[in-house]
Amino acid sequence: MKYLSYSGEYIMNKNIKTILMAAALPLAMMAAPVYADFIIDDFGPLAPGGGGGTAYSVADNTADSTPNPVSPLAAPALGANTIMNGLADWTRSIQADLISGDLVETEICNNCQAAHLVSNSGSTGNGSFIYEASMGGSVDFSMYSMISFDYAADLAGAVVQFTFAGSTTDIITSGVLASTGTSAPSNLTGASATFGPGNYSAITRIQMDILGVSDLDFTIDNVTAVPEPGTMALLGLGLIGFAFRSRKTVTSVAA
Repeated sequence: MKYLSYSGEYIMNKNIKTILMAAALPLAMMAAPVYADFIIDDFGPLAPGGGGGTAYSVADNTADSTPNPVSPLAAPALGANTIMNGLADWTRSIQADLISGDLVETEICNNCQAAHLVSNSGSTGNGSFIYEASMGGSVDFSMYSMISFDYAADLAGAVVQFTFAGSTTDIITSGVLASTGTSAPSNLTGASATFGPGNYSAITRIQMDILGVSDLDFTIDNVTAVPEPGTMALLGLGLIGFAFRSRKTVTSVAA
């Protein structure tokens, strides 16, 4: 009969490698780049101190293939509404697009500090928020894993879709969202859209579309890109593990 046993040298080396791997974990995590959340739009007041009412809005009462736009608004001063992490060379514009019925409206209000898609009874439409870089600017989103946002909706069925444009165009969606009972900003709940395969390294334009259903009133707030947690740390550990990889030394003992 034969028995297989590990040599003493292999066992000692294995123990040393285990200790080194355990020690490498916190070091790899410390060495990994730390990326903060990136605010795409927090829909705060358009000026320090706020002010009541609707900050700006656009309505569409013609069911055709052309949405009604509002001209781009330059990034407000920090301390007010923050778009694109406060980058000065980005603008935001909004659109309303009536699909059927008589009226839909896209708006951002100061007193509730949120954005809305509001549909008349029997009307269906979409609301769009468009963020564009000027002066050749771009943002690298390749280290982010998802976009989180808060929403409230009086009906189920809406979808939030994000289109990222740079050297390529990539689309991510939230999936179909449930009703929260009402569209009141006090009734917000969290949702997200996950980045899929694509090139997000030099983004110059983002379009966020609220794709509505009939009679929908919808509120959205706190739209934020969230980084992939621990990706670089895991990569570092993988490289360390590869460096310590070795063949087992086995001896054969005959009986």
